[in-house]
Amino acid sequence: MPIHIALLRSVNVKPRWVKMERLREVMSDAGYGDVATHIQSGNVRFTAPGTAGSAEQSLADSVSSLLSAEFGFDIPVILRRPVELTELVEAYDALVVPDLGMTAADVRAYVVFLGREPTTDFATAITAWSLPGERARVVGRHVVCWYARPSHSASLPTHRIWRTAGVPVTSRDLKVARALAGKWGA
Repeated sequence: MPIHIALLRSVNVKPRWVKMERLREVMSDAGYGDVATHIQSGNVRFTAPGTAGSAEQSLADSVSSLLSAEFGFDIPVILRRPVELTELVEAYDALVVPDLGMTAADVRAYVVFLGREPTTDFATAITAWSLPGERARVVGRHVVCWYARPSHSASLPTHRIWRTAGVPVTSRDLKVARALAGKWGA
């Protein structure tokens, strides 16, 4: 059975609380297999029969509907396959961290997971983003963001990327993306 990684948008941010234990129960009771979660930010690994190829968006919508009904608020879901997590980390490691006026080790890196392939116009706009202390680059169905300050004070936050892309998105610190690839990647 195909393995999927569901990345839930904006859970466990006041007042949108989702207990991971309950999330695992709900998904298992709905027939999804091998359900596991990673930390409290809405990262779920599961199996689902007959969900290859174009069925991905339908599966994301089904999981979103299930969880939204259970928890009482809209929960957009972005899906990735295990190999995509591994490829993302490998692609990131091949990038040069931009000069933001600090050491590369001090730059904060985040990944924004896009709900579909970005358009050329979107990729051009994101790549052109260049404010003091901020840079971004499209990598497949992801946007890598580098900040010289906390992400909540950046000018290119996830919600601006969401509006620009016109599709659901969710973000994770690069450390979390690496952990997911290490734990569930292929």
